[in-house]
Amino acid sequence: MNYCKQSLSILITFLFLNLFMFVSTSHTEDELDAILRSVNLDEDAVIEQMKAAETLMNAEFWKSTNDPLIPGGGKERDYEAEEKAQAEAVKQLDEIESILGLSEQVLIDLYKLRQLQYQKINNDRIKYEEYTNKILALPGTLSSVKDKAIEDIANLGGPWQVMNDYYVYCLPEDLIKQRIKKYQEYYEKKYANTDLKKEHELASGFNSLAHSYWGYGENEKAEKYLLAVFNQKDVPRTRVNPGHIGDAAIMLASIEVRRGNRDKARQYCQDLIDKNYSGLSNTRKWYSVPGIHAAKAVRHLKDDYMPDLDNLKLPHWTDCKPYPQPQEPEYTDTYTQLKSVRFEGCAEFPKDHPVFRLIELKFKRYGIAIADNAPFTIKLNTARHPSTPENHEGYYLEITDKEAIVSGNDFRGSVWGVVSFIQCVDSATAKVRNCKVRDWPATPLRGNSGYGDDLIEFALFNKLNFFFNQSYCFVDAELPDLEIRYENLKYITKPFVDFGLEFYVSDRTPMFPKLCLTSDRTFQYHHKRHLKLASYGANLTIILDDSRYPLNAIDAKVDGGKGWRIDNEYVQKLYLGVKETYPDVKLLFCPTYYWGPHWKSVYVDSRAEYFKGIKTYLDPEIKVFWTGNQVRGYVKTREQVQWFKDSAGRKPMVSQNAMGPHIRMNYGCEPIDWTGWHYEGFFENDCVGYMANATFPAAGLALAHMAEALWKPEFYRASNENKEDVLQRATDHLCGKGVYNVLRPGTKALSHTDNYLWGNGMIPKPHLFEESIDELNELLETATTAMEKAEAINPAARTFSHHYQAPVNMFKELIHQYDNPRSFYHLPDFKHTHGENLKLAEKEAKFNVMSDIFGNAFDFQIGKPVNVDKRCAVQYYPKSPSRKGVWKFETSGLPEDYELKICGRLGQESEEVPTILIKFNDTRLYEGPAKFTADAWTFMDFKISWESIVGQENQVSVENISARPKWSKPLTYYINYAVLKTSEESGDGEGDALDLKGLF
Repeated sequence: MNYCKQSLSILITFLFLNLFMFVSTSHTEDELDAILRSVNLDEDAVIEQMKAAETLMNAEFWKSTNDPLIPGGGKERDYEAEEKAQAEAVKQLDEIESILGLSEQVLIDLYKLRQLQYQKINNDRIKYEEYTNKILALPGTLSSVKDKAIEDIANLGGPWQVMNDYYVYCLPEDLIKQRIKKYQEYYEKKYANTDLKKEHELASGFNSLAHSYWGYGENEKAEKYLLAVFNQKDVPRTRVNPGHIGDAAIMLASIEVRRGNRDKARQYCQDLIDKNYSGLSNTRKWYSVPGIHAAKAVRHLKDDYMPDLDNLKLPHWTDCKPYPQPQEPEYTDTYTQLKSVRFEGCAEFPKDHPVFRLIELKFKRYGIAIADNAPFTIKLNTARHPSTPENHEGYYLEITDKEAIVSGNDFRGSVWGVVSFIQCVDSATAKVRNCKVRDWPATPLRGNSGYGDDLIEFALFNKLNFFFNQSYCFVDAELPDLEIRYENLKYITKPFVDFGLEFYVSDRTPMFPKLCLTSDRTFQYHHKRHLKLASYGANLTIILDDSRYPLNAIDAKVDGGKGWRIDNEYVQKLYLGVKETYPDVKLLFCPTYYWGPHWKSVYVDSRAEYFKGIKTYLDPEIKVFWTGNQVRGYVKTREQVQWFKDSAGRKPMVSQNAMGPHIRMNYGCEPIDWTGWHYEGFFENDCVGYMANATFPAAGLALAHMAEALWKPEFYRASNENKEDVLQRATDHLCGKGVYNVLRPGTKALSHTDNYLWGNGMIPKPHLFEESIDELNELLETATTAMEKAEAINPAARTFSHHYQAPVNMFKELIHQYDNPRSFYHLPDFKHTHGENLKLAEKEAKFNVMSDIFGNAFDFQIGKPVNVDKRCAVQYYPKSPSRKGVWKFETSGLPEDYELKICGRLGQESEEVPTILIKFNDTRLYEGPAKFTADAWTFMDFKISWESIVGQENQVSVENISARPKWSKPLTYYINYAVLKTSEESGDGEGDALDLKGLF
């Protein structure tokens, strides 16, 4: 017995040591097995073994990421080690369960661990229920344990679990229905006569029970519990979480949408907004984001969306010319004063069509009336003009003193003709420029990936036609499929449809959770949704990208865990299923491999296999996303594009992930080299379309000038001056005349922080040691003042400037670090050479380890770590965080004289050399030109008398005090090491405290 306990004690200690050391258990498995096999288990030993198994089941293992920019290298979860630990735990439970004659208490504890196993590790709810029933079947089970087991069984019928059992694990429908019934009966009884003011923690359960009833159309039963939660908003000092109140409000609104009571649905949402709860629109604070649903419902649950088309007041300034710049314009300097206008349309565009209402909306603000007897006529497609271009989306516009003629080659071209007419009108004077315009876009589809309020107005006046809504879409199948979301999407979609623009709604639910794509249940789930979306005029998107693997366990049995066939067959089946009812519907697919051909192939499927599935199974009309060779790449070559065409059997629909000059970041009013990333003819001939993976309104300025780069790429490509010209017109068109002139200096200043780009943002790097405090303050002032001036013209300038604040914050952090900079001495690049410095000192300075004191490069706190001539050194810049290095050390305390030798080198070859100030404690040793050279390592030497030593704790400081005019190249030097050597003539106590004759 003692041997048993001793062995198990060793086992548990061994496990915990591994946990705290963050190491993998793979190398310990044999040792663990040996210990366990050597134990002759009795019941006490079994209990200890179960504790050890539980520890393994719940253990978190970590491994180093070896990230050089993170102190300590960084760490991440080691899931492979955790799986091995969990497998070992299950093995131990199997051994224990095979033992006969265990007591009821041991069995109860064992069955609880089996519950944990089938809940956390193996995800088998049938086995989970089996072991829960075993707990209930034991006669000696305590009533509290039985109550918990009964609740565990009831919870198997909860909405979240039912969703998983039905679509992920594909359990029998009869079993699921039985579980739902048990769940509802159990919680009906539990919640009877409950006062949420006293038992606020039950609010989540109320919502879940309501969700269960709502899911099966039992509105009244659901409403009872939802109102109990929602009404807590008016209870003083209620402790019910606002998130639960928000969820109740949105589900109540959904019930009213079912009933056709849109006004009442809107009121529930308005009541929630009026409470001004925080965090309800942030997924990190409240995952279901009821605040977003409510805000959109209040805006969209109305009959007329047209007023929203003037919230941005576009266009702000155009110089009375269309934007983007037309292909073939003929401008005059003649203007016609507009006091009133009248419309003439056609069958496709009657006078009450939204395009005419758009003119009316803008002209009302301009002071231009709409009247049937007006002297100026706007004619839309009354007859095809002979100058109308035959290009897709082409139009002809002619404006005279009597009329504006718009002749579109197709529906969308007609819309662009109307938009161009509006852009030719000066909003301040109500005058229109007389001109002729033949125009069409070079790139077929042009747009962005994120939906935001007022996107439709922005789209129209930048002539963008493609929108992939992954901001307000379907992300997680475990969230309720609320009617209020569909109602919002219906009204969001409507103006895009009215103006002929392609609007896609993203669906990521196949991956969250891992739905079984080989099950007809999952197909019906998605088919129902996408039929509804298609009925609104929305197009479809299926996303099977970064979280696709590993596959659903049932799907994984089909092709050995590969998805190349399953995924593409499923997408094709869904496309055909919806297209049968809505023939004009379009589908966009984001596959697992959305990059290639050369960048890493990381999944079970090879890239070649997956693209074979795309080419084999997908209809050629289905668009397929491609980001280029890399996930966040810029350049796309002819060879790479040809590979995509050959492999996928279609042209790519480009998703541009890296959306700026600063990896994924752009600062708004700055050019982006779209045409430089793509060869001539790419936009015109070799892509289906080009989508910036960026949201609106945050990326407003970037998207606005992208609009012309895609519309007329040959102009944008021609010169940097042209790029700036496009940027200026785009900025002033979106924000107002003069915004470009005041904001552009700010974005130029922000580019200085490119030295600190890392991953998806910025972090301090060794470059911070080079920074001039005067220059940093000037750059920060420039950037701050620029934005203040832009906001004075139009406050939305900041909103449209995307990542502008990130480099501003970087400037502030660098300035803050001026006197206390972060160290980068831990970086592995310098460790090896740093260790070699001692050997150099022994050879060059005759360092004696027994009597001398050695100061290595990093002992001089603090400077920029560098490797120069295969030596680790520290570089010092004037007026910078690395202006001064201080070496602190202890002397022996004996009356000895010393010789100080500092090994250094100049940082540049120049007639000018840095000015250096060297002190021993507070006494100045030297001030003047650094006596180093640029082509070799040399010494500056000083004699120091023992009488100058202050106790045992002393220091040497070396400071770069050179002048540094702003924007000049700084004069720098390196320190490799220093040695304080014992003098041969020490201890006589005579002479000056310091020999200040200088250098030897």
